[in-house]
Amino acid sequence: MAEVKRQQAQKGAALLQRRWVLWGLIYACWLFIALFYTTQAGLQATYAGSSFPWWRVLRTELVHASLWVALTLAILRIDRMFPLDGGAWGRACLVHLVASILFSALHPLALVFIVRLFGWLSSQQPLWQICKASVVGYFHVNLTFYWGIIGVRYIVANYHRYRDRELKASNLEAQLAQSQLQVLRMQLQPHFLFNALNTISVLMTEDPRAANRTLVRLSDLLRMTLDANGKQVVPLKQEMEILQSYLDIVRTRFHDRLTVRIEVEPAALDAQVPSFLLQPLVENAIRHGVSPHARHGLVEISARRDGDTLRLDVHDNGDGLSEDGSGPPAHGMGISTTRARLDQLYGSAHRFEIRNDPEGGARVKLVLPFRTGDEMTDG
Repeated sequence: MAEVKRQQAQKGAALLQRRWVLWGLIYACWLFIALFYTTQAGLQATYAGSSFPWWRVLRTELVHASLWVALTLAILRIDRMFPLDGGAWGRACLVHLVASILFSALHPLALVFIVRLFGWLSSQQPLWQICKASVVGYFHVNLTFYWGIIGVRYIVANYHRYRDRELKASNLEAQLAQSQLQVLRMQLQPHFLFNALNTISVLMTEDPRAANRTLVRLSDLLRMTLDANGKQVVPLKQEMEILQSYLDIVRTRFHDRLTVRIEVEPAALDAQVPSFLLQPLVENAIRHGVSPHARHGLVEISARRDGDTLRLDVHDNGDGLSEDGSGPPAHGMGISTTRARLDQLYGSAHRFEIRNDPEGGARVKLVLPFRTGDEMTDG
C-alpha cells in the first residue's frame, strides 16, 4: 500500500513538473512576442525621427502578453474538451469558432480595463470609443493568435504521436528480432540433443560403460545449457566450457580417431559471443571432415583478440568443400542457423567465411565485434 502511494505521489509530482514546464514555455513565447512588438514599434519611431516611450509601450505589451498566457491555457483546455480530431468534429469546430470570436473581442476589452485600472490610459476619448478602437485594432490579430495556438497544439500533438509510433515500431522490431533469435537458438538445442542421443544409442550396443559415461556428460552439458537459457550472448569462457563438454561426448564415440586442438588467448575469454556458437561449427567439422573417413581426424579451434574484433577459427583436415562451394559443410542446418543468428545480432559488423584451406580441409573464419559483459550491458 505504501509503495502504491509512493508511486502515485511520484506520478503527481511528475505531472505537476510537466505543467510548470508547459506554463513556463507559454509565458516565454508570449514574452518574446511582447519584446518583438515593442522593439519593432521603437525602431519604426526611431526611423521616423520621433520620440518613443519605450517603457509605456513595453508595460502595455507585457500586460497584453500576460492576458494571452491565461487565454492560451483556456484555449488548450477547450481543445481538450472539444478536440478537432475527435469524433464530434462539427461540434468542436462550432465551439472553437465561437470561442475564437469571444476571445478576440474580450482580450482588448480586458487590456483597456487593466491599463485604465493602473492609470496608464492617457487618451482623453470616451471609454466606449477607446474600447471600440481597441477591439477593432486587435480583433483580427487575436483571431490569428487563437487559431495559431490551435495549429501549434496539433503540430506538437502529431509530432508526439509520430514519435510514439516510431518508438512502438522500434520496440516491436526489437521484440521481433529477439523472438527470431530465440527461435534460432532453440533450433540448435534439439538438433544437438538428437545427435548426442544418436551417439549414445550407437554406444549402447558397442560399449555400455562408455554410453553411461556419455549420458553423465550429456546431463552436465544440458545443465550448462539451461544455465545459459534466455541469454543470447555469453562470455567466450562459458562457451568453451559448453564446447568441452560436447567434445567429451564426441571423443567417446571416435576414441583415438579424433584429435582436437584448442588455442584460446586469455585476452579473448571475456569476449561476449552468441551462446551455442562454436558447437554447431565444430560438429559440422567433425561430421563432414572426420566421420566419412577411416583416417585420423584433426579439428583445430582458435580464438584471439585483434583490436576491437574477436577472431574465431575452426579448421578440419577433411576433404573440404566441393568445387562449387555448395557442399553440406556450407549449408547444413547448424551452419545456416548460425549465419542467421549472427546476421540478427551483428548485421554487417561481422564476417563469417567458410572456405577450403590451402593445407587441406575446410576452414571457418569468424570476425565479431569485441564486446565484454559491461559493454553489452551499456549498449
